[in-house]
Amino acid sequence: KVTGREYHDEWLAAAVENWWEHAALWARICLVNQAIPAPADVRMMGALEILSIVGGHERSVVDFFQMVLDEMNARMADGIAAHGVETCRLTHEGEPMYYDEGFIHRLARRYGAVLVAGFVTFCQGLWNIDESGRWTAGPRFGDLGLTLRNREDALRLLARCYVEHSPIYRCQRLEEKAGEYVHRAQEWHCDGAVLHMDIGCHSQGAGVLEARQALEKAGIPTVTYEASNGDPRDLSHSQVTDQLESFLERLGLVRLE
Repeated sequence: KVTGREYHDEWLAAAVENWWEHAALWARICLVNQAIPAPADVRMMGALEILSIVGGHERSVVDFFQMVLDEMNARMADGIAAHGVETCRLTHEGEPMYYDEGFIHRLARRYGAVLVAGFVTFCQGLWNIDESGRWTAGPRFGDLGLTLRNREDALRLLARCYVEHSPIYRCQRLEEKAGEYVHRAQEWHCDGAVLHMDIGCHSQGAGVLEARQALEKAGIPTVTYEASNGDPRDLSHSQVTDQLESFLERLGLVRLE
């Protein structure tokens, strides 16, 4: 009404349907990585996840994610791994360092370790999350039995997506973070957890120490490192290298190089 331009309810409805469906597919892609060996690592999945952020409302992204899911299932069935050697599986919790995203992965790969799971990698998915913190894939759009007829239908479903199924806001729910970290490490068969004490994102860093205690209590070894997701001045490469290598050697791993 303000701009005088025509609003197309059917475009909004199609975009919301695509958003729901692509997020449900992404959750299923993440679940495939529970396989041993892992068909992908967190860095590979992060590259794919960008499409969700910039184009999850588009049908082309839905179609692409369906192809990715089919490919992941095929890799799992054939025992195709993300890397030729998988000596150890790790979860990485917290934002990556976007200015040097491969740094932690390269350190882990020296010992044959693979990062297979983490909140940031999974947060674009559509999930059912129970009271204990266990994540399972949410329903696909076709399972809902809905037809989006108008703007109100579309916006109500979009609100339902975020309120009932999106984990993005859950980094603020500190009382639930510890249980989710433990379940994620257990269900993706991780031998340890790498926790980023991110001084550049307080919502991600909040509750990490409590989650570390819960992981250790569950028998899952942990290591923390301090850096920032966006400011390279906050990263000491030598310090983080010493911390992570000591952790991997504590797990009984030796350098492959």
